[in-house]
Amino acid sequence: MVLAGVFCFIAASISSAGGIGGGGLYIPILTIVVGFDLKTASSSSVFMVTGGTIANVMRNLCTRSDKFGGKILVDYDISLLSEPFGIRRSEEKWLWDLENGLVKNEASSKGGGEVEGVKEPLLGV
Repeated sequence: MVLAGVFCFIAASISSAGGIGGGGLYIPILTIVVGFDLKTASSSSVFMVTGGTIANVMRNLCTRSDKFGGKILVDYDISLLSEPFGIRRSEEKWLWDLENGLVKNEASSKGGGEVEGVKEPLLGV
C-alpha cells in the first residue's frame, strides 16, 4: 500500500506538470499494485483527479506573476467568456441524446420510469 502511495504521488506530479488529469496513470497503479478491480480503481481515480484539480486551482488562485505586474494567474475574463458555451454545449448534447433515445427519463420510458442497465460485464470477463 505504501508502494502504491509513492507511485500515485509520482503520477500526480507528472500529471500536474503535464496538465493532464492522471486517470490513465492512476488506474494501472491501483489495479496492478493495490489489486483493485477496474470499477473500484476508476472511481478512486476520479476522486484522486478531483482532489488534484482542486489543489491546483487553489494554488493558482494564490500565485501572482511577476511577469504580468503582480496579477494572479487566473484570467477571469476568459473563464466568464468560455463557461456559458461549455454549459450550452452539454445541454445540446443531452437534448440530442434524449431525442435519439440514448437517454431515457420517466416520461419517455414505458416500464414505470425504470431505466434498464447493462446486465453483462463490458469486457466479457
